Amino acid sequence: MSRNRLFYFLFLVCAVGLVVVEDAVAATTYKIDINSKQLSSSSSIASYVTEPGFTGLDLAGNANGDSVTVDGVTFEIFAVDGGHRFRGSEASPDPNAINADFVYENGEDAGMGVKLGGAGDLQVGTWEVEVYIWDASEVLGDHQISIEELETAVDNVYSTTVSPVASGPAFTFQFESDGVTSYRLISREHNEANTVRLNGFTLTLVPEPSACVLLTLATVGMLVNPVRRKRMS
Repeated sequence: MSRNRLFYFLFLVCAVGLVVVEDAVAATTYKIDINSKQLSSSSSIASYVTEPGFTGLDLAGNANGDSVTVDGVTFEIFAVDGGHRFRGSEASPDPNAINADFVYENGEDAGMGVKLGGAGDLQVGTWEVEVYIWDASEVLGDHQISIEELETAVDNVYSTTVSPVASGPAFTFQFESDGVTSYRLISREHNEANTVRLNGFTLTLVPEPSACVLLTLATVGMLVNPVRRKRMS
């Protein structure tokens, strides 16, 4: 087989392979919208409202343990100090379904979070996280966002100056999963008002360069190198 034919053959094989890889990677995305029917101490709505394309994590009580399972991974609400509250905006959904309602706590060093499955549930690799933080009825200050490694109690802080955003994620970052450890996403108060909110999040596995891509690049190098030698000679 000539070099040119070999190149085109590998190119076609890898093009098909990349489509398969992209489909597999796209499936490894979790979108969680934290839901509440409670709008205030005296009013509520009849049913939970979930952002389109997201899975609702419906809050039923102030104790830890409310959860939702997606593709075998269980996402569970918890509070750093042992308890939490939840509500939505009076004009819910305001401004949209994901930022309309939230889990929250007030007080110095208050923190809310979500367990990202159990040990080994997040496969090894780089995960990108988008965190949603907003409360239409209150002026919020900065939040601290971290990923805690549950087995070692190591809390990896990614920012202490996350400002609430009404129309999209407040903060985006990446962390590495070793495929063994349990992880927790934590939102803590880092402001004078001592308020913390968590509306939802997305968790996406970042694709690695595939073997097909590397093989194609190597083949291109093999084809180009002899041409350069001929020109030099």
